Amino acid sequence: IAAFNGILREVPESQTVFWTDADGAPLDAASVVGADYRLYGPRDMREDMTALCEASGADPSSAGRIGRRGTILFTSAKLGSLTLPGDASPVDMFLNLSTSVDGSMRTAASFSAIRVVCWNTLSATFADATKVRHTSGHTVKLGSALEAIAGAAGFADAFRIQHEKLAVKRISRDLAAKIVGDLYPGDSKRRANQRDDIMSRFMGSAVGADGTDVATAWALLQALTEYDQHDTPMRVEAGRDPNMLRMEHVVSGDAADYAAKVTSMLLAA
Repeated sequence: IAAFNGILREVPESQTVFWTDADGAPLDAASVVGADYRLYGPRDMREDMTALCEASGADPSSAGRIGRRGTILFTSAKLGSLTLPGDASPVDMFLNLSTSVDGSMRTAASFSAIRVVCWNTLSATFADATKVRHTSGHTVKLGSALEAIAGAAGFADAFRIQHEKLAVKRISRDLAAKIVGDLYPGDSKRRANQRDDIMSRFMGSAVGADGTDVATAWALLQALTEYDQHDTPMRVEAGRDPNMLRMEHVVSGDAADYAAKVTSMLLAA
């Protein structure tokens, strides 16, 4: 039995979601959903966002209800600002959590540069969000998603700290040449050309280079990763496009492993 605007209606094989007052007493019906629908309500969202904030250091930023009957819920928490070397504009980062109590959308969790305040900003976060259906596995799947998002938030903060250090660390031409030589050893003409290409990027074209005999560790990181991901020669395979091989190198994680190795070397230099 559901009460809509004071009118009782019978809806078989279903359950009714009620709004409640501060004491938990039911008010008007919010929606009627299927018998197997797993409700994820305001109290659940508050508890999960509180746990996320405690784990990541984020601060609650916004929360609300949208939609014709207010059945879509959202909450955001500000994690901090991310500023990349070479970019003067800091980017605020947010943890976002949203759901519906009427089956109109899945529960969605995201780590994004978008603060949710309305439907437009909420929908803009969906492309990068992890979405969980309101089924029997909702609790477990959402828990895994929130754990991953908290980890991503922690990674972003570590990324910022590491790369801010590289942005102010000065690297001489001789030290840069030694690091590049360690990564690309050998006396062949091909190896020499690779080293010359990377050093040219380091001293002139990479972000953070200033054209003198001293530049930043960030500039060397950019020179090395730019060369690795865009210009490093690919071993030709029969019937394979070299550009596709280079894309596989990037998306497979090999390029990320290389960037992590270079970052560690530069921090220790």
